[in-house]
Amino acid sequence: MAPGGKVAPSDTKSWLFRYTLHGKAREMGLRPVGEPPGGVPLAEARKVAAAARALLREGRDPIAERPEHKAALHRATLEAAERTFKAAATALIESKRSGWKNAKHGACYISS
Repeated sequence: MAPGGKVAPSDTKSWLFRYTLHGKAREMGLRPVGEPPGGVPLAEARKVAAAARALLREGRDPIAERPEHKAALHRATLEAAERTFKAAATALIESKRSGWKNAKHGACYISS
């Protein structure tokens, strides 16, 4: 089953996933129709709808899961930003520091 579409009063079109949970009809927006960067193609909307159906099979509400998912994406983005070469090099040097016989080894690692 493909996601349906919805046309808003301002003539903007968006993908819509309709489902029923605990006897209540729900509608979840899947972003605007179209090609990136401003829209989402049908294939991508189908993937998002499939993920929402998987949550429904587990008895979870896809709309309620969105804030948690966004928070996880935000954490991953922050972690990726922190993974710079300098941060990785500093972490490596600190992890090896306990095995060095003197402080000169640390200075050599840092300078190289």
